[in-house]
Amino acid sequence: MAQGEHRGGATVGPRASPPAPGRRGRASQASRWLAALALLFGLLAGLVLPGEAASTPLRLRVNGEASYDPHTQWLVATDVHFGHGAITIEAQALEADLARQEALFTGQVRLETESGHWQGAWLTYNLATGAFVLGEGEAELQPAGASGSLRLQAPRVEGTVAHIHIGGATLTTCGLDHPEYHVRAREIEIWPGEVMVLRHVVYVEGAIPLLYWPRVTISLDPDDEMGTSPFQPPEVGWTEEDGWYIRMAYAYDTRADRLGLLHVGYHQFSGWGLGVTQRVPLGPASWTVGADWLQNPPSEVKGREEAEPRYRLRTRIDLPAAANWPVEAVYAGTYWETRPASTSQRADWALEHDLALTYRQDGTSVGVRGHQERGREEGEALLKEGADLSLGQELGPLRLSAGTQGRRWQKGADLHQYLGYQGAVEGRWGSWDAALRGGWTLHSQILQYKIPGTNAWTRFGRAPEGELGYTLPARLWPQPLQGTRLRLFTQAGRYQEERADGPTGWLEGAHLGFRSSGTRLPLAGPWSLGLSTWAGQWWYETAEELLYAGSTWTLQYRPSAAFTGELRYTIQDAWGETPFHAHTEAWKARERLELLLEARRGALWAGTFARYDLLEDELTDLAGLVQVSLGEKVTVGAAGHYDVPDQTWTRYDAILALPLGERWAVQGEVAYALDEDETTLGALLGQLSLTYTSDCRTVGLRFDVVNKAIWLEYHLNAFPTTPLQLGWEAEASSLFQLPNMRAVVQEVTS
Repeated sequence: MAQGEHRGGATVGPRASPPAPGRRGRASQASRWLAALALLFGLLAGLVLPGEAASTPLRLRVNGEASYDPHTQWLVATDVHFGHGAITIEAQALEADLARQEALFTGQVRLETESGHWQGAWLTYNLATGAFVLGEGEAELQPAGASGSLRLQAPRVEGTVAHIHIGGATLTTCGLDHPEYHVRAREIEIWPGEVMVLRHVVYVEGAIPLLYWPRVTISLDPDDEMGTSPFQPPEVGWTEEDGWYIRMAYAYDTRADRLGLLHVGYHQFSGWGLGVTQRVPLGPASWTVGADWLQNPPSEVKGREEAEPRYRLRTRIDLPAAANWPVEAVYAGTYWETRPASTSQRADWALEHDLALTYRQDGTSVGVRGHQERGREEGEALLKEGADLSLGQELGPLRLSAGTQGRRWQKGADLHQYLGYQGAVEGRWGSWDAALRGGWTLHSQILQYKIPGTNAWTRFGRAPEGELGYTLPARLWPQPLQGTRLRLFTQAGRYQEERADGPTGWLEGAHLGFRSSGTRLPLAGPWSLGLSTWAGQWWYETAEELLYAGSTWTLQYRPSAAFTGELRYTIQDAWGETPFHAHTEAWKARERLELLLEARRGALWAGTFARYDLLEDELTDLAGLVQVSLGEKVTVGAAGHYDVPDQTWTRYDAILALPLGERWAVQGEVAYALDEDETTLGALLGQLSLTYTSDCRTVGLRFDVVNKAIWLEYHLNAFPTTPLQLGWEAEASSLFQLPNMRAVVQEVTS
């Protein structure tokens, strides 16, 4: 017997050539069902699959012509669809040597496995072992947690349904024809449905190789999460704190439960920095450990006369709760120190511990949290300790809760200690609700806050307090009022108010009141009338009493979802005296009229608001917003609030976004608000960005004038990770990010 011909890298038959043309002609003249029948008997007679492969059925559908020689066990077919276990192959032509159990597929070959869809010029397949070789292969793989495909191209792909090996591959999330960027890997191993490992990886921008990574691991398990983008360029930027810097993070394992990162960077004022972070699964738990070093060379800007290297170690253990383990635990620890070059002793240092335990099962919950921080900072001893305990239990309609807080901290030579407690019993039976609360968790040095130069702050504590409420059932209301919620309540307890000039001391007080809400009466067409009312009385042990009552009437016009108009009238009055400033401010007499108009239709969002004080007979507040978005890249908007009596703008925002060609865009955002002294406007937000967007990635340069920073943003659109930002996000949000005009009004008038 002559040596078989080698076709496409595989021996496909015992002959030196395929069957003679005459045989093909006779087969093509036979009926299609006789050809399929002969093919079926030939496959059954010619295949002997060993082991597990023998139990895996073969599936072959011929949509074109077929020829089979039972003497030589040679099969030829066109337009075929072949299946074997989890593998499916489609091709224009098939030549198979059933004696050797080898097949050659040619012409627009398409291979489908659990790892994705593959295409190639030719493919050889061993019917006995399931091994294949794909020539000039292309594939689209779906990494875990990605929103797009990872496209791959390789001259040769070989493997089985369980393991695939690729040499000299190119990967990108762009199109394969002319990718803006691509990644070259000398070797790739794929375990379908599990993981893909890339070795000797080079990141290429256009045609310029920029980065090298020895190994990158990407999960293909749909149940996994991606911890970070597998391909990250260097971070470049400038901040007032660090000066110019460049940093790079190498993610050698992108799986969230096994995330591995190496960090290296250079900062203008802090010098070189190195670090590593690794997450390790420990059964149901997860352990994260990290270490880093910062050079801190001598710097006139930072006032360092000698090098002060900083060393830091971090660790974290997360144990999630499970069905058979109702306890959730988190531990985090950090140690850092600086060591000046002139001494072997550490200078500043700190050791921090945090432990949190939570138990939840059958209506019972227990929480324990502890924190400790010891060290030395700028030559002074540092001590912070705290412990919290919380308990909760549900008993039918009752909910019991209790907690305690302890704090111990040192500031200079003074040591402060504090212990507080709180507890409550709350319940609901049908329309009734009740609560008994007690405790004291306010401490003037740990929780107090104060605006410098003003007395506009108060804090309340209570111990104990009881409350009883009743909500009228909706069925008691006539049809137009069935959305109404009317609640009657009473409460009593001991209260204290902290002020800038000292606390008031504990005073007994009692409160009886009611509140209705949700009433909306339909009027003609798109008109409706809303109503809410409230009233109550406070009694104090000082023999003072405070009676209050009020209501709000809202006439709404809403012809469609795109337009809303509201005219709101609020009246409230109070009679008597109170020892608490907070009660005076909450229940003082007021009468005002408010008008709100809002339109959202297509590219337009516009709103206006005005408030008129009827007691003072003056216009007090004006607010407005206009934003126009034309397409995805053109946005123009302005918003603001004007305090009419003070003749002052208390807040104004602006946004402008314009395209610069098809892929480039520029955007600027600013926001100003009154400073704490309420005399000058200060910048809350001020950013200018230049962005390039394509089908596979977004690259931008952002300037932050408030935080004094410049940084580069880079985001591969296929991966659900946040953009690499070399700087900070804006600390304040823009008014244009709020959901509606009512939210804008609450933001600017609160």
